[in-house]
Amino acid sequence: MPINFFINNCTTSLNDKLFGICDDISQPYAYTSIINSNKWIAIVENKNGHDITFIAIDHCLGLKKPNGHIDSSCDAMLAYDNNQKIVFIELKERNGKPKKWIDDGEAQLKNTIIHFIQNGNNLSTFNSKKAYLANNKHPKFRSSMKERMNKFHKETGVLFIIKNKIELD
Repeated sequence: MPINFFINNCTTSLNDKLFGICDDISQPYAYTSIINSNKWIAIVENKNGHDITFIAIDHCLGLKKPNGHIDSSCDAMLAYDNNQKIVFIELKERNGKPKKWIDDGEAQLKNTIIHFIQNGNNLSTFNSKKAYLANNKHPKFRSSMKERMNKFHKETGVLFIIKNKIELD
């Protein structure tokens, strides 16, 4: 039975102009917050006040491998503009060598996009498709990652951004 990413028990609706996305032990899965900015891993700027649906994915949707085991997935997704724009989000809180957390995050985002498509979602119906790898310890990406980001886009059709500030257009 296909998983409906947009209708599940782990969604929140909001239209705040600034909020954070958190993933800590206080909740079983990623969540949004307008307070406690010290817990924010990703910062979302919603300057136009879009009505947004926040969808927790990891530890919520239970995406599975063909063998029935739980598959790795990104933490969350945002949908806005009447579900015409979509943002996949992987949250990291890691210092150290970027290669490891970037490799892990990129794989989790790709896995989720594959599951999204396999569950009946056609990416071509979205006007904007982005995937953010957000790390509050490394808030900005190095330009040396552009080649990697271009390869991700070519493979998935989704714009890959390594940055912890998500600006909704």
